[in-house]
Formats: sequence, structure tokens, C-alpha cells
Amino acid sequence: MSTERAYSTSAPSDLGGERVNRSSYGTKAVWFFRALLLIPFVLMAPEVISALRGSPDGVANISASVADVLGTSTFLIFIMMLAVTPIYTMTGWRWHTVLRRDYGIAMFAVAGTDFTLAAITTGDTFPGTVLTRIGGHTFLVAGTLSTLLLVPLVVTANQPAQRWLGRHWKAVQRLTYVVWVTILIHLFLLFGLNAIFLEAVAVSLPLVILRLPWVRHWWTAVRRKGSRRVLRGVAAVALVGIFGLGFVPLANELAGSQPMTEPLAPPPEPSYESKAARRREAKRLIDALTTVCVVVAVAIGTSQLVKEGLQEFLNRPPGVGASHSEVAPGGSAAETPPPPGVAQVVPPPPSPSPQPIQRRPYPTQPSSASQRMHPGPEVRRDSGRARAYR
Repeated sequence: MSTERAYSTSAPSDLGGERVNRSSYGTKAVWFFRALLLIPFVLMAPEVISALRGSPDGVANISASVADVLGTSTFLIFIMMLAVTPIYTMTGWRWHTVLRRDYGIAMFAVAGTDFTLAAITTGDTFPGTVLTRIGGHTFLVAGTLSTLLLVPLVVTANQPAQRWLGRHWKAVQRLTYVVWVTILIHLFLLFGLNAIFLEAVAVSLPLVILRLPWVRHWWTAVRRKGSRRVLRGVAAVALVGIFGLGFVPLANELAGSQPMTEPLAPPPEPSYESKAARRREAKRLIDALTTVCVVVAVAIGTSQLVKEGLQEFLNRPPGVGASHSEVAPGGSAAETPPPPGVAQVVPPPPSPSPQPIQRRPYPTQPSSASQRMHPGPEVRRDSGRARAYR
């Protein structure tokens, strides 16, 4: 998270040796790389909006996505910040050096968002209090420590802090390497010797090599002299290849300000003694802030170690990192419940109405008393025939 000056560079072109000013191209490239910092927030925005609207699965979706999206994004941003100095060593370019601070601040923003959402939404994976969710296991303590160590780096990532601390400013910024180590420890405890940790080591190896003092001095010297071009080319291809072997899979995993001006001259001070005393006081203040961050992270981990026990503290919950998902009682991995059925848009056809029951009509009754008392001639004739047969 350095605040080194950025210069518009010019170099002889390959056609005729004409010097070409690269400041306009550098400015466009800087803003392009700054725009890439919005990707983590764009990817997480639908999940956050869904949770704010009260979706039944909104919080669960954030809990499942926060590590994959924000955790991976934090590491990729950190690696791109660390790549600024090796690119300058290999090429001599300076237009991109302003990105070191921008990517450092963006890393803190993404890591802080990841830390906050994880503390709020991961209760289903890490049951317990908030302290359990951020320090209940060894890999959580390492991740929390990495996030808290970013606080003094961000606080001092500006020119006033650089003037305030003086020569102690570089010592504070070297905490970046401590964060580098704690992130790798976090990934190792979370995934073990699996793909993600090995990819993190592969992407870190070229950056470490180009930071070795003798490698950096040799490369800078032969680059300025224009010698050893074949050797430098072969070494550059090898280092970039190793870097790509780690960076591309991590980027695929994620896919499933103004430029700084030259530092202003510090205002005149009354005396050298007062300046040195003030810088010593500033150093003590930043050291105290760093110590507080470390103590908080260690205290969280220690409290959870005492509360949960060593075995629970060292283990990873099922489905977290390299741990397998929990097995159902039947012997197969527990499956997620099927989504609810989609409501029918077209109503079902109405059921047929029952047909009315047809009843036979009753025989017609005589309508008058005369018809009932005096039967007709047919009736009397039949009665006579009946007497004959008797």
C-alpha cells in the first residue's frame, strides 16, 4: 500500500527512435484497472438486495456466496497489488504504481465486507455467537488476523501519514508481508494441500523471487544497460507462466481516485528535534494500533479455544473448505431440498356438473269424485266377464 510517485513515462519507439509520451495511455489503463475493483461488489449485490427485501433464502445465499466471491476477490486484489513492484522491476514502467495504494484500500474494503457479512450470516455453518463465527476455528483466527492487520496499513496509506511517520512509515508498510503470510496460513488451514492453496503458492512464488534484493538489483541493472535480453526474456516467460498457473484458476473460481501527484514538500519545522520526537510519537501510536489488532485477533481465538475445546477449534465444519459435506443417515450425502413448485398460471378446467336425476311420473289420479264412484262401461264389462268365469 505504498504511496510512491507516479510518473508519465516516455520511451523510444521501435520506428525511428521517436520518443512517445505514454501518459494518456497510462491514465486510461489506470482507470480500467480501477474499474475492475467493482466486480466483487457487483457480484454480491443481488444476494444482498435479496436479503434486504426479506427473501426466505436471502441470508443463506449470502452465507454460501460470501467466501467464494469476497474471499477469493480479496486475495486476487492483494496479489494484483503485490504485482505492481515486480512489473516495475521487469519493465521500468511507472504509470501503474498508483494502483498499489488503490488496490490496497480496495482490498481492505472487500475484506471488511467479507468479515462483516460472515459474522452476520454464517450462523448455520458456525453455530454460536459472533465470536465463534470469526474466531471459532484456527482458519477463522488466521483470516480475522489478516483483516485486522490491514487497519494500520490503510490508516497510513496516504501522504500526510507518510510525512507524519517519516522513516518509520516503511516499517509500518512492511506489515504487508505479515498479511501475506497469514493469508497463506489461512488458506492452508482451510483447504490443506489442495488446489486453492497450491494455486496461491504458485501465484506468490514469482512475486517473492522478484522481491529478493539480489534479483531485483541485477534485473534493474541489466535492464538499464540493455544487456542480457535473452536471459531476461526467458526468465520473464517462466515467471509469468508460473504466475498464470496460479492466477487463472483463481480468477475462474471467482467467475463460477485520482492518480496521486508528487508528494508536496513538508512545511518547515521549528527544529529537527521536534520533528524526530513527533515521528517517534507517531510510530508508537501505529505500533499500539497494530498491537491492539493482534491482541484482539488472538483474544478471540483464545476465548473460542477455551469455550469449544482443542478438537473443535482445530476441525473444519462439514462442507467448509476441503471438508466433505455431511452424510445423511441413509449413507448418501445430504441433498438440498428441492425448490418449491412453480405456481400454475393457467387455472385447471372446471369439473363437470352432476346431471339431474330423471324420475318416472306417477299415474294420474282421478280428478273428481264422480269419476271415482262411477266407473266407465269398460270397467263394468270386465266385471261381468269375471263373474262368468267364477
